[in-house]
Amino acid sequence: MKIANSFRKKYPKLSKWVEDNLPKVKKKKKVWDAFLKYSELSEGDASCAVGSGPLPILHSEVMSNANGKFRGSTEPNHIYLAEEICERFEKKDSGKPEMHLLVESTILHETVHWGDWKDGVDQAGEEGKNFEKEAYGKDINRYW
Repeated sequence: MKIANSFRKKYPKLSKWVEDNLPKVKKKKKVWDAFLKYSELSEGDASCAVGSGPLPILHSEVMSNANGKFRGSTEPNHIYLAEEICERFEKKDSGKPEMHLLVESTILHETVHWGDWKDGVDQAGEEGKNFEKEAYGKDINRYW
């Protein structure tokens, strides 16, 4: 995953957290297995996606009713995290485990959409939510 320069500049703490912690999901068997299943990425491509690979590219955006976004038809290599989450992480909740879970699950959820888009065959249902339910036992929402 590449972190967009504008994201990195605006959210340095969050950028560091993503770089340091997202690759660790490979050691969380339940999460990693669900990620591989729903993203439909090969193990190598999935490792690049959560590691230092060039794609997808992480950005932030104002969102009223979502934690993240993926727009395959217009911006297929970009994923978005809600600015409200980014701001809250950066200003006060960077040490909270529930924030870490929200950031991890949202980025992986959007990366599942990216992986599913790459093969050109859309899975039935909402693969991002299905991933979260299998990986974490529930759909992860904001805690505030």
